[in-house]
Amino acid sequence: MDDTLTDEYAKGWLAMSEMIWSGSSWSGRERNVSFLNLGDGDFVDISSISGFDHIDDARALALTDWDLDGDLDVWLRNRTGPQLRFLENKLNEKNFLSIKLQGTKSNRDAVGARVTVRSGDKKLVQEVAAGSGYMAQSGKRLHFGLGDDPRIDAVEVRWPGGEIESISPPKANRHYSLLEGQGKVSEIGVERLEFAKPKPLEIREPSGKSAIVLREPVPLPDDVVDGGLSSRGGNTLIVFWANWCPNCVAELVELRDHNSELVADGLAVIPMSIDPPKDQKKAMRVAKRLKFPWGVQFTGDKRMELFMSLLTLSLDIHQAMTIPMSFLVDREGRIQVIYSGAAGVEQLRADVVAMENGTLSRSQEPGRWFETPKRGFRDVVTEMKNARHLDWARFYLKLDRASR
Repeated sequence: MDDTLTDEYAKGWLAMSEMIWSGSSWSGRERNVSFLNLGDGDFVDISSISGFDHIDDARALALTDWDLDGDLDVWLRNRTGPQLRFLENKLNEKNFLSIKLQGTKSNRDAVGARVTVRSGDKKLVQEVAAGSGYMAQSGKRLHFGLGDDPRIDAVEVRWPGGEIESISPPKANRHYSLLEGQGKVSEIGVERLEFAKPKPLEIREPSGKSAIVLREPVPLPDDVVDGGLSSRGGNTLIVFWANWCPNCVAELVELRDHNSELVADGLAVIPMSIDPPKDQKKAMRVAKRLKFPWGVQFTGDKRMELFMSLLTLSLDIHQAMTIPMSFLVDREGRIQVIYSGAAGVEQLRADVVAMENGTLSRSQEPGRWFETPKRGFRDVVTEMKNARHLDWARFYLKLDRASR
C-alpha cells in the first residue's frame, strides 16, 4: 500500500477514534429516514408521519413481531443514548403469515434457508439470516405481509443444504413452526400482548451535575495525595478546583460550612487545585480569604497525568477534565464515586453512609452478571511508563496482573 494512503488512513482512524472517545456523534443531527414502497418501483419518504425520524445516532434496526399481533415492530440500536428505542407498529391490521424454521439436516436455526410464499400474483421471499445489522439482530421468525388478500397458494422452502421442500398452504394470520423434512407446518398458539400506556416523560432542566458510581472501584496509589491516603484513616473527597472557577469556589465554601458534619461522618476533604505554578499563589490567596479548614494541594503535571488516565479508564472518555469534579475515595484508597459538577453535601453524606453500609447503588440495570467483570489497568500502566512515573506503573501493573 502507498505510504501516503497509509498515512491518510491512520489520520482518519485517529480522527474517528477521538470523536468516539470524546463522546461525539458520528452523524449527529441526521434524522432517521423511512420510505414507503408504493409497489410500482417508487418510494415515498414517510419519516415524519411514521414517527421514525428521531435525531438519534442510530446504527441498526431489528424487526420482530414483539407483541405477536401479526405485524413487525422495530427496535432501534443507537451508539449514543438512548441506546435502545422501541417503536410499536400501530398501522391498520392486515393479513400475515409467520413461520419459524428448525433444521435437522441443516443447522438448527436454519440460517441460510429461503422461504417463498405465493399469494395470487404476489411472490414473497424471506431468508433466515444470522446477522442483520451492526450491533443488532432481527428475529429469526420469518414474517410475510399479505395485505388485504388472506389467500396463500403455495409455500416453498429451500433449506441451506439445497433441498427444496413444498409445504401444504397454511391458513393466514397464524404463527407456525416448520421442522425440516416434515412436509407440513405446525400451528403455535400465541397470546397477543398488550403494552401498558407509557408514562409521559418528565422534563428536567439540566443541572450540570452527576454522580457516577463506578461498577468497579479504582484503586489509587497511597502517595497520590500529600501525606498519603492511608494516614487519614477514613474516607476522602478529592475536590478538583481552580482559583478562576466560581462554581468550584462555591462548592468548597459549602463543604467548609458543613465540615464539622463531614468530619463526624468520617470524611476528609482535600482541595486539589489544577492551577499551574504561575497561578498557585492566587489559589492560596483564595483559600486564605475564605478560611478553608484544609490544606490546599496542587496536582502538578505528574498527578494530573495520573488522574486523567484514571478518568479515561473509568468513563471511557478522552477529554480534558471539567471542573468542578470530585473523587469519593473509600477507606481502602479506591475511587467509588466520580462527581461531575459540584458534589452537594446532602448527596455526599448519603453516599458516604451507603458506601460504609455496602449499599452504594452500582447499577439500575435489570439482570445480573454471570461472571463479574474484572477491570484491567494495562492502558494506565503504559501511560505511566511512557511518562516515566515508574512507581505508579508498577502499582497498576500488579493490579492488572491480578485481574487476569
